[in-house]
Amino acid sequence: MARRAGLAEVRRGRRIRLALAGFVALATLAGCSTNATWREAGESGEAAPTTPPLTLVFSHDEGAVDVSPGEPVTVQAFDGTLETVTLTSNIGEVRGEFNEDRSMWRSLDDLEFGKRYTLEVSGLGADGTPVEETRTFTTVNVKPGFYWNVYLVPHRYFGGELDGGTFGVGQPIVAEFDDAVDRRVAEATLTVTTNPPVEGAWHWMSDTEAHWRPKEYWKPGTTVTVTANILGVPLVSPVGGRTLYGQENKTATFTIGPSKIAKIDNNTKQMQVYIDGQLVKTMPVSLGRESGYRSIDGRWHDWRTPSGIMVVTEKENPVKMRPDLPEDDPEWYEQMIPLATRITDSGIYVHAAPWSVADQGVRNVSHGCINVSTENAQWFYDNFGPGDVVEVVNTGLNVDVRDGLGDWNMSWEEWVAGSAL
Repeated sequence: MARRAGLAEVRRGRRIRLALAGFVALATLAGCSTNATWREAGESGEAAPTTPPLTLVFSHDEGAVDVSPGEPVTVQAFDGTLETVTLTSNIGEVRGEFNEDRSMWRSLDDLEFGKRYTLEVSGLGADGTPVEETRTFTTVNVKPGFYWNVYLVPHRYFGGELDGGTFGVGQPIVAEFDDAVDRRVAEATLTVTTNPPVEGAWHWMSDTEAHWRPKEYWKPGTTVTVTANILGVPLVSPVGGRTLYGQENKTATFTIGPSKIAKIDNNTKQMQVYIDGQLVKTMPVSLGRESGYRSIDGRWHDWRTPSGIMVVTEKENPVKMRPDLPEDDPEWYEQMIPLATRITDSGIYVHAAPWSVADQGVRNVSHGCINVSTENAQWFYDNFGPGDVVEVVNTGLNVDVRDGLGDWNMSWEEWVAGSAL
C-alpha cells in the first residue's frame, strides 16, 4: 500500500505540475530526486523583487539661471504619483495642471523675466514612501530695449487685430515684428493650424514682416489659429547685432466667411460680383485714365488702375482724398469721398463717384480709383469687407505685390521660395 500511495502522490504531483502555471519546479519526477518539492517564486533563499522608490524628473535643474520664461515647467513622477506641486515667485503662484494619472505636472502660465522661482513637489511612491523635493531657478533678466515682439494683424497699416473676426477668402496672415529679426528664428516660432487643413506657407516681405497664405483662396467656413510662441526666445538682430528676447506670446483665431470676389475687366468697363461662386451683381465702372500726367515738379504720374488681385483692407465713409501732387499743381485737389472701400496702400478705392456716372461703363476718367455710382458704392460698401477680393484685368499696368495685400500676385513657387525655413 505504501508503494501505491507513493505512486499516487507522484501522479498527483504530475497533475499539479501541469496545472500550476507560474510555479517553479526545483525537482522533477519521483525517482530523480528524493527531495523533490514545489514552491512559489521567491520562496527559496533568493530575494523577492522589490518595488522601486518614487523618482522625480524636473525640466529645470536646481539653481539654473537665465532660464527662458517661455519654457514650460514640468515635473514627472516614475514609480509613484504626484500629490502636490506649487510654483511661486515674489509676485504670486503660477497655475499648472496634472495629467490624468498624476504622473506629470505642467505649468499653464507664462513666467516673467528676471524672477526667482521656487518649485515645491510632494509625491507618493508605489512602495508607499512619501517624497518631497524643492527646486529653485531664475529666469533671464533683459534690459529695456532688448525685446522683440510680434503683432498678428490683417494688414500692417489698417484693420486692427486679426483675432476673433470673420475675413474674406483672400485674407493673408500678417506677422509684423517691431524690430528687424533673424527670419529663421522668428519663423520657427510661428504656427498656423486650420480646420479643414490647407496647404500654406510663410513669405517674408522684409526683415520685419512675414505673410502666410494658403496655396489657393481660403475655403469658406475655415477656422484659422495662428500662434507666435516667442516669449524668451533669443535671436541676434540683423541690424546692430544685438541679442533680443521675445517679449510676449501671441495667439489669434479667425474664421473665413463667404467667398466674395469682384472681377473688373477694363475692356468692358464692368464689374461682376460673385458670392460663393454665383454671379449676383454687375455694375459699370470707370477706372484710372490712360493719359497719365506730368506734375509741375517733373514727376510722371501713371493714373491707370493696376491689374492684379487686390484685397480689401479697410472701409471709410467718408475718406479725405488728395493726389500725390504739389499743392500748387493745377491737378491737385482735396475732397471728402463717400463710401470708400480700400484695396491698395497707394490709395486705390472702390468708391462713389456721382460726377462720373456718365463715364462709367464707357471710358476711364479717375486718378486710379474704381468709380461706381452712389447706389452701387453703397451696395459694395455694405457687402465687401476685409479679406474680400477685387480682381482687375486688361489695364496694361500690374499691381505691386507689396502695395497692400498683393500676396496673390505671386506664383505658388515664388511664394514658397520666400520662406526662411
